[in-house]
Amino acid sequence: MDLQKAREVLGVGPDADERAVRRAYRALLFDLEDNGQSDPAYPQKKEELQQAFEACLADTKGRVSVTGAAQTEAEAPASSKKAWLRIGVPIVIVLVVVRGYMWYQEWSSDIEGEAPVDTKDMIAAIEVKPGGSQVVAFRADGSKIESDGFKDGTLDQDIAWRPDGGRLLFSSNRGNGNYNIWRWNPVDNKVAIRSVGDRAKSNIFFGWTEDKALRDSALFTAGGFVFKYDQKKTTTEQLLPPATRKTQGGGEDQGNVSQMDAIYKQIGEGFVSAKWGIDRQAVWTVMKREADQVLVFNPLLSNRNKGLPKPYFAAKQIDFDVLPDGSAIASLHGFQFMDPSNIDPKYLKDGKPQAPFDDAIYFLPADGEKPPAVICHTIGGKFFFGGVGQQPTPVETIKDGVFALSNPAASPDGGSFAFVLGRSTGGPVQGLALIAFPLKEGGALKGPGRIGLGDVSQPSWSPEGDRITYVKREAGQRAIYVAKLAGGVEEKVSSGGDYMSPKFSPQIQAVAKPAQ
Repeated sequence: MDLQKAREVLGVGPDADERAVRRAYRALLFDLEDNGQSDPAYPQKKEELQQAFEACLADTKGRVSVTGAAQTEAEAPASSKKAWLRIGVPIVIVLVVVRGYMWYQEWSSDIEGEAPVDTKDMIAAIEVKPGGSQVVAFRADGSKIESDGFKDGTLDQDIAWRPDGGRLLFSSNRGNGNYNIWRWNPVDNKVAIRSVGDRAKSNIFFGWTEDKALRDSALFTAGGFVFKYDQKKTTTEQLLPPATRKTQGGGEDQGNVSQMDAIYKQIGEGFVSAKWGIDRQAVWTVMKREADQVLVFNPLLSNRNKGLPKPYFAAKQIDFDVLPDGSAIASLHGFQFMDPSNIDPKYLKDGKPQAPFDDAIYFLPADGEKPPAVICHTIGGKFFFGGVGQQPTPVETIKDGVFALSNPAASPDGGSFAFVLGRSTGGPVQGLALIAFPLKEGGALKGPGRIGLGDVSQPSWSPEGDRITYVKREAGQRAIYVAKLAGGVEEKVSSGGDYMSPKFSPQIQAVAKPAQ
């Protein structure tokens, strides 16, 4: 595409600098994604827009744009050159200084240059409504904030606080109907889309790292692939299966094939969820198979100890969480053999496979090398509990139905974890109790601590590790509760409505309001 045509497509002039070109391209791209996908000519228009962007961007290389400078150096007379030296250079210096100060303010406060916001003790959740589902937040006083822009048919899901607690990211079909990543400032109630593309994005996860430079990087799944998402630059990169090239731009997550693809196809059909492992050099994932799921440890290609993906367990349903050191805890509901055609003889009785347990919770070391340790398991109506480093022993029995284990959640410091003990009578699992205890050898010698009774699910820790929020089903609807570990006293947060996936803001200290 010639340069004149490219400028006409983007609507920029010959003096447009790189920032102006990028801004015009992003605006047109968002407009095209929002309104043009039903147009048969959509692919052609998108390709034309990309070509125009690349042509105009190449034209800006090396250009210094100064307001009022209409002549090039080659065209300027000598007097103009002298005037430039007297006036233009100081202007450029001032602009650089001002821009540097703006950049510092932007970096030290927020990526949009906005002031930090105080979300300490806030609990975000998804409210299920007759016309869809909406992301909301509860203040410490119990008052509710509803995210702006919700309409019937909107389905908000998969909320994830940014590590600093300043913003909340979630997946939603707002806008053009595609599930993209959105960001919400619950204090100012500002909602903005932060990705583009057709593939549904879900299961956003930041996790924690000591390296501040890596805290902007989240993971999400789309189309059976795992992507790394930089929420500051709004760019994506395919991580799993490892791609032959990076996926650049604001979310053009099409998925690429590599030599590792064949290896992963032997394990499962696609990725369901993903969370960072040790030093972000590995990723814990759940992959789906035809009738069950598989927990997989994945060393990344950037890892100096490169290795192949390691499948651990198979079950009908797998939930997991990761600790700050990269280790993981996983619950297996409905044990399945990894390879039904190659079962260890010790699990065969009269030639028929015998599962070692129905459900179980395991602790998995961060390196992916040391053997996992079972914490508890169920066999029919018997619940066996031991904790890390202890042999599980039966601690409880029920006659009606079978026990079920789910929803493991690690505390922020990795010192404790919680899970849900439930019961199944052939239908959906009904919660019985929320259990928490220290995640260390001998930490459960006194028995598991029950901090919430009833049909509970979806626990999430406070950043201080002294409280847990969760949902409890009451009269057909799920209410949000908070329980203190000390004493196990629980308090109802929501009043009316049906909620799921509550999550504490990770802010530990309140953020001071900026001076007016």
